[in-house]
Amino acid sequence: MALRKTAIRLVQGELQERDLYNGEIDGIKGPKTDEAVFEGLRSNAGALPSDWHQWSTNRQLVAFLQFAANKRGIDAGPVDGLWGQRTEHGYDALLERARTGILPGPWRDDEAPGTSGLSLPNPNDWPVQTPTALRDFYGEPCDESKLVQVRSPWRLTIAYNTAQHTDVITCHKKVADSLERVLGTVRNVYGEADIRRLNLHLYGGSYNCRNMRGGARYSTHAYGIALDWDPDHNRLRWGRDKARFARPEYGPWWEAWEKEGWRSLGREKNYDWMHAQAALLPS
Repeated sequence: MALRKTAIRLVQGELQERDLYNGEIDGIKGPKTDEAVFEGLRSNAGALPSDWHQWSTNRQLVAFLQFAANKRGIDAGPVDGLWGQRTEHGYDALLERARTGILPGPWRDDEAPGTSGLSLPNPNDWPVQTPTALRDFYGEPCDESKLVQVRSPWRLTIAYNTAQHTDVITCHKKVADSLERVLGTVRNVYGEADIRRLNLHLYGGSYNCRNMRGGARYSTHAYGIALDWDPDHNRLRWGRDKARFARPEYGPWWEAWEKEGWRSLGREKNYDWMHAQAALLPS
């Protein structure tokens, strides 16, 4: 993805606070910014993969943003220079700090309840998304012994690194059969050409042992019961006015998930339109 000027300005500000950069905070990535980023990473090379110095200057800048967010107690994920969902969360939090002088609190811990869950089917008896109900049904989060792989009927492109592809999705064994049925329905309804046209091949990930972005509780991803799709066009806080998956042509996509009881945060709560999970939203 192209670097946002706001992200460059954030990094320039972080570098300036560390006395590594004395240029303009203008969102323009020139030699001064690149050199300062390199020095900032070099000073913390112990937290980086061994080949970090071979990365492009864009990837190095993203890595420094991840490092800066993590140093401030924001979970921006591993310092790998790849812009994923946790990096997006780190970026949002640093942006809020730059605007207000304060880091945002964990808004996801007080999220509003779902609005349509009671009217949707639940043929697989998925539990409600509370820590107790999730553990009772799925076991402990981050338990990789409960994970299996499901083969996708179309080739998936990793959304945050489009040069990388996969044919498999890692998920909890209790959702595997249902996920296979959902994907089979999508393949039959749309076909390969429309799957690519609608970016349904852009896979944002499934199992990930982490907290919710913007929250202190475990994400449904930590149980292997959630999947994200085309995150760049369906960002966490985007509503129906911006999220691509809110458009009418994605209706059959969501109906395929909902027929199996999977829930869409976008459809029920109007944010995080990339996300589908095998857990009901609290009512």
